[in-house]
Amino acid sequence: NPLAVELCKTALWLGALEPGKPLSFLDAHIRLGNGLVGVVNAKIFNNGIPDEAYKILDGDDKYVATRLKKMSKAEKTGVTRSLFETSEFSNGKICIEDIEALPEDTLDDVLRKKELWLACQRDPQFIKELTKSNLFTAAFYIEKTVGNESIVPLSSDLRRVDQNIALRSKEQLKRINELSKENSFFHWYIEFSDIFADGGFDCVLGNPPWESIKLKEEEFFAYRKPEMLMASTASNRKKLIQALKESEDEYDRSLFNEYLNMKRWYASYSNFCSKSGRYSLANHGELNTYALLVELAMQITKATG
Repeated sequence: NPLAVELCKTALWLGALEPGKPLSFLDAHIRLGNGLVGVVNAKIFNNGIPDEAYKILDGDDKYVATRLKKMSKAEKTGVTRSLFETSEFSNGKICIEDIEALPEDTLDDVLRKKELWLACQRDPQFIKELTKSNLFTAAFYIEKTVGNESIVPLSSDLRRVDQNIALRSKEQLKRINELSKENSFFHWYIEFSDIFADGGFDCVLGNPPWESIKLKEEEFFAYRKPEMLMASTASNRKKLIQALKESEDEYDRSLFNEYLNMKRWYASYSNFCSKSGRYSLANHGELNTYALLVELAMQITKATG
């Protein structure tokens, strides 16, 4: 929630304001994203992209998805593990200069810190790690269709980035970055590289929401088209939903497409949390965000935290 980020900054500024001094630079500390979806540790790249990323979901062409799965799997078969292992980087600091140690006594000091922070995000190592992380995560989200076949991330693409070889196309890079923005991918080891270079956070506080990662049709249609809730059974509601596709009403057809997109989003989200290899404790049965967030807290807290 972008508004929550701005409110957090404002609250901190109001609570820590010191007369005569400028507002602190908080952009590097208060970040926006879905903390459950993305990469926490660069070691996840060691085995390439999981085969489960090519699971056939609504909207996928089953032949294309199967073919891509075989291609990615073949790229890993017989390839030495070292080819997939992260090159010179392993959860270290991306930005060499210690920005946090710089003063914030004047407005020029604060602006200088912001310039250096932005420069860190243009650093080749930052871009390399971001590209790999987006490729890995986007593989679970991108539609496996004939039109997308040439840009769906494969295990060889991770190797390309590590070896400083251009991706297969500019369209591929564009699409994975779009998916990252649309789905708020959040890569912890990049966003807080200084923290993870030190082993993780000292303390993690949270109020995890209890939400199942699946589309609840009753909630979806409750305010969009309440009459859908009048269906006597789930199978009857499915028929009514399908009828939206052929409706003469433009709103109904638009609603059907929105429903399909939302259904696809939940399926991708669930598949990532279940099969990406990022979770080992909370990735069983019906996924719930509270359990995943508790495991996340364990992942990002240092051993002495």
